Amino acid sequence: MDIIEEKKYESQDFTKEELQRAVYEYCVFENCNFANVYLTGFRFLECTFKGCNFSNASFAEASFQKVNFISCKMIGIAFEECNSFNLSMYFDQCNLDHCSFYQMDIQKFKFEKSSFIEADFTEVNAKRISFPACDFERTTFDNSDLQNTDFTSAYNYTISPTGNKIRGAKFSKDGVGGLLVGFGVVVE
Repeated sequence: MDIIEEKKYESQDFTKEELQRAVYEYCVFENCNFANVYLTGFRFLECTFKGCNFSNASFAEASFQKVNFISCKMIGIAFEECNSFNLSMYFDQCNLDHCSFYQMDIQKFKFEKSSFIEADFTEVNAKRISFPACDFERTTFDNSDLQNTDFTSAYNYTISPTGNKIRGAKFSKDGVGGLLVGFGVVVE
């Protein structure tokens, strides 16, 4: 497999012009379209994606190591299909609605100011990470390990304290109602 290093891609539409299957190291992709593209077997090492559209792309067996996604649209991605070896990603101001992280260890992930509307965090290991200013409207947390996880500036979450491990997790006073929804308690 070819290795492509330190190359910059701008405003490329990879739905029309296929991206070469290769190992990409220290590359930058700006305003590129990857919607519905199969990235099966691709490897991205310390790359940055800015303003890219990955909606419904396939990440099956794709490798992402120390990869940054900034202001990207990533709707409907099954992240659990990624190659798990040394998997580490940073998401800043991304739309991750309808994504799945099923049974993943996401301790090497970082999230900031991102949207996770109707995302799936079932059986996830998210110990000791934080979700600053993230929106979790209608997101599923089930049988997940959220110990020492910081949700203090996250919002719209509904997390069952009996269906998840939350010991040491941090929540804001305004968001504590999201822990009581399953108990039929009304917080005013």
